[in-house]
Order: sequence, then C-alpha cells, then structure tokens
Amino acid sequence: MNWKFWQRGRDEHSLISDTFATQTLWTDAKALAKIHDFQSFGNDGYRLNTLVRACINEIATTVAQPKFVVEQKADGDEWAPVGRGHALARLLRDPNPTETQYDFLESVVTDLMTFGNAFIHKHRNAMGRVVQMTTLRPWSIKLKLNPKTKKISYVVTKPQSSDVQASVGGMVYELPFEDVSHMRLPDPMNEFWGLAPIVSCLRAADMEDRALDYLRAFFANAGTPQGLLKLKARTKDNERQRIREGWKDTYSGASGWHTLAVIDADAEYQELGARPDKLKLDQVFDATETRICAAWGVPPIIVGARIGIMKSTFANYSNARRSFWEETLVPLYARTDQRLTKDIAREFGANLRIRADLSHIAELQEAMESRREFARLGWENGTITRNEAREMVNLPPLKAEVGDVLRVKNTEAGTLPKEGGEVKPTPTENLPEKNSLKDTNPPVTGGESSLELVENKQ
Repeated sequence: MNWKFWQRGRDEHSLISDTFATQTLWTDAKALAKIHDFQSFGNDGYRLNTLVRACINEIATTVAQPKFVVEQKADGDEWAPVGRGHALARLLRDPNPTETQYDFLESVVTDLMTFGNAFIHKHRNAMGRVVQMTTLRPWSIKLKLNPKTKKISYVVTKPQSSDVQASVGGMVYELPFEDVSHMRLPDPMNEFWGLAPIVSCLRAADMEDRALDYLRAFFANAGTPQGLLKLKARTKDNERQRIREGWKDTYSGASGWHTLAVIDADAEYQELGARPDKLKLDQVFDATETRICAAWGVPPIIVGARIGIMKSTFANYSNARRSFWEETLVPLYARTDQRLTKDIAREFGANLRIRADLSHIAELQEAMESRREFARLGWENGTITRNEAREMVNLPPLKAEVGDVLRVKNTEAGTLPKEGGEVKPTPTENLPEKNSLKDTNPPVTGGESSLELVENKQ
C-alpha cells in the first residue's frame, strides 16, 4: 500500500516441513502518511484512489463553472461590474498564456482540496503591475520566516518526484510574500499550513485500498483463497518448492480459473483465507465510502459511491445536489472570493472585488425563493428593516434614512389599558373603514407592494 511513507521489515516464518502455503500471505506493516506528506496525498490519494479523486474533481470542476466577475464600488454601498477592458477583468479572464479562467480556478481548487493549500504566483511587469497568475504546487513550496522582519517568503524547491518538472526547470528560487497568494484550509494546530481533508480519512482510505487489494489478490489466485497443501510423506526443500511453483503456474491467474485440481491420497488441501462473501466487504466499503465523502463534504450519491447509489432516487439526488451547494460549495465560494479580492483585486484598487456569479445556479434558486418569501414577510410584519430584508436576498443596502426603517402598520386594536385595567375595544362606529387604513409610519419610498419595497433599488 502506498498510503504509507515507510515500511517495517518482518520476519519470514518457515512452516512445518511437510506443509507449505500455496499462496504468499498478503500482509505488510506500514505507518500512515504524515500530516503534510503532499507527495503521498497527490500520488496515492488523488491519482490512485478512485473515490478521493471523484470527490476532489466534483468540487473543483463545479467551483470553476460559474463566471467570476470583477465589481467596483460605486457611490454609497452599491457594487457595479467593471467593463471587459478593465485590467483586472482581463487578468481574471486570461490569467496566463496556457490557461483559461476555468483551467486556472480548477487547478487552484484541486490543490486546495488535495493538499489543503493552494499557492498563486503573481507575475509582475517592470512597473510592478500584476500581469499574469500561475499556480505553484504545494509539494514544491517551503515557507521561510525572516527572524528579523518576521516576514514570510516562499522557497520553491526542486520536486522530489522524477516524473514532474519544476516550473522554471527545477531551479530553486525564492518569492517574496507580496508575490504569492496562499489559500489554505483551517488547521487549529498550525498557523502556517492548511490541513488537507484527506488527513481526516487516511485510515478509511487505507482500509478501502486494502480491501480492493485483497479482492485483486483473490482473483489473481484463480478466485480461491490462500491455503495449505499437506503431504503425509516428508519432502525435501527443493521438492516442496517445485510443487509450490507447479501449483501456482497451474491454478493462478485467469488461465487457472475453473481448472480441476487432482491430488493423490497422500496429500490434503486446506483453505486458510476467507472468501469475499464471508468477509462482508460490502459493509467495509459502505463505511469507508461514507467517511471519505464526509471529509470533503460531498454526498455519496453525487460521486456514484455504492452507499449513495443503494438509496438513490431522483428526489434524493436533487436534495443531495442542493445540500452540496449550500453546505460545501457556497462557503468555498466565499473563501475563494475573499482571498482573490484581498490578494489579487487589491493590487488594482481598494474599491474592487472579485465575486463568483451564482445567480444562475439552479440548485440555489429554490433556497433563494424561500429566503425572498421570508424577507418579504419579515418586512411586511415589521420585524426586520428594509435593508435587512434586502441583505437576505443579496441586494445592496439603501441609505440609512430609507433602508434602516421598520414598516409599522395601524391595526384595529383597542386603546392601551391603564395599569391593572383591561383593554377596552374602541367602538366600531368610531373606526375608519378598513380600506382607508394607512400606515402610521409609512416608509419614505412609496409603493405598497412589499416585494417592491424589498427589491426597490436606490
């Protein structure tokens, strides 16, 4: 298993002279990967574990789908999109000569979900302006802290793996703090490095890999478990080795499936290993798949995990998609928006921001309609201000004298009682007609339709 970074040697125990194994025992003892073993996370996690890759790809490809836009703060608190010719808009649309916006964002989120860290190198021209953005692989980065200035710089080192090339030909170079945007997932035990989701499910991923390896070894052995071939007569070492190799050549692999074994009266075959049906591997896979998907916040049904498919219906899938967006992707968009705004947009001006446009995401529309209805009722009942209602539906606030007001309605209630007294209703004949009732404190901006009041723009 490659999830481990070292292997403990084990002794080879010889069997009784007249008994030998017909299949090598499948066992090893290895320790789990270190918390920041990025090479292991990339090679054995993303590359070799199907479910790990499916979860990461589902997040990365979905995050890259919506269009990221650049907005500028206008008068007041409203934001308006900048033109396509704006320098930041061009940079976001075309981050570097080899990647599109989709490619770039997918690469950033893939690194973040695989390693818990993502690095963006800001390339500058002779004037110091950011003109390109590229990703730096976390396994090639070391943080360097200057003891005098207390500033962090990033040292890009030659990768340890021989099948990858460093971005500048394998040379070691150092980048100042200002030229790197570091996005990381939280780790309460480390203030410099993020914690990869895979760390929380290393045991589950390792157990799943071991179960798959057991199945692979089982079918490689002609679909039969490991066993012992007992001979009544004592044999020499070379004879036992010849019989073992002959058994393996005849009955191992696909060519040995359904082959009839013939042994004489002086030999006896005894099974040692358990067949897959006795091991109940389905329960093992259900447990491991649930934990792996939980580490990334991806519902199992979305990535085709067995535990999700077994209980799949159209309604379940739709609910899972909506839950995936609301509980996993929307917070990730907020993290990405704010990091790109802080580290990239601020290079072009303090009044700029980068934001993902989620207005066309179908999974969020139903939730948005519910929030709109809640905001409308809250405004009509006078429990929230107009600006609070507008904030619920992602509309910009209005000026304080217009937006920070409550809608108070007149009612047909009686007069206020004196202390210890009872409420005495106002005579009906003294009440105005219901249709003539008006707000005692009408809003500054007109329009009796509550929806208009909520969505009215300045």
